[in-house]
Amino acid sequence: MSTLCIVMHDGMLAAALDVSRLKPCYNPTETRELRQERYQARNTPYPSWYLFGSEEKQVSGLVELYTNQGFNVSLSPESCFIDFKNALYFDVQFCTVSDNHYQDLLKKGAQLYGYLPEAYSSKIVQAEYIFKQSGFRFLPLQRTYHKNSLPILPESPTEAWIVKSAIGSAGVSPDGIPYTVWTTNRLKRELQTLIHNLPPEESIIVSEFIHTDDPYAGYADHVVHKAHFYTVKKNGKILVVPYGTYCQKFVFHCNREKLYQAGVLSMGDYIGSPEFHVGQFDTISTFDVFIKQLSYLGCSRIIFSADFIIPVDGIPRFLEFNKIGATFAEKFHPGLPAIIDMYPQLNV
Repeated sequence: MSTLCIVMHDGMLAAALDVSRLKPCYNPTETRELRQERYQARNTPYPSWYLFGSEEKQVSGLVELYTNQGFNVSLSPESCFIDFKNALYFDVQFCTVSDNHYQDLLKKGAQLYGYLPEAYSSKIVQAEYIFKQSGFRFLPLQRTYHKNSLPILPESPTEAWIVKSAIGSAGVSPDGIPYTVWTTNRLKRELQTLIHNLPPEESIIVSEFIHTDDPYAGYADHVVHKAHFYTVKKNGKILVVPYGTYCQKFVFHCNREKLYQAGVLSMGDYIGSPEFHVGQFDTISTFDVFIKQLSYLGCSRIIFSADFIIPVDGIPRFLEFNKIGATFAEKFHPGLPAIIDMYPQLNV
């Protein structure tokens, strides 16, 4: 039997195993024992569901599904992956692989599942690919600033802007600094200072804050949709397609009065805590065109979640995608398994 190594981001793997220190490798015997233990454990975190499944969530998980395909499955943290030499099959869906390491593995005859170029983790790069295809039709109006940029905002009637880092998730940068929401007048006054204080190697993204008026969510003024997508090979090409027609909706009610008084708030203070709903996107007239904007992600077998928002004009605006997501064991779609259980069977 061939060995397949699942490589996972260190923090995710530590959470999945419920340990503070990781080993460089967990061999197939250890991995099977961990699966038996973690599958039936209650209240485990989502990385554990991805690897070991969950009886509670009715998810099988990658270890079980790859074992059923005839692999001896081992585990490795991302930090030790470059030194791993005991397999020619790797699943890297839940980690980042440098371009040089990826090429070295290909030269050795290895097969990698779940690979995307490292550059795609940047929100700047994600937006650039979509902008090249259709300008700002499917994007919020935005601009990237570095230390030598002119402190000029794009011309826009928007009443609020988000200032965020190029890499981050859940409304914070990798070092934990929260995204902020600014009124236009306050940001015009302070943009020069923000730019001046940037380290030479860092950039910030300033993006219009899109308000909504969603009749399917109590006319909430900020509703973010998170939908699952996957890749499939068809006629010699790798295509990106949505997983079913359902998505998760994060419904927020913004504290506009507080923002107008303060001029700037952390994004969490402005939007508050979400309500969670399930929605459908098959009624969006431009959704097929929107999906085509994501075609550059058709590099290999992957699953990912994409966040988008639908303003009053009805045209989706792409916010970001995440290959190392936090919802792949959730079931939005009646009659379909969780996308994590479908992923190992993709023939890409």
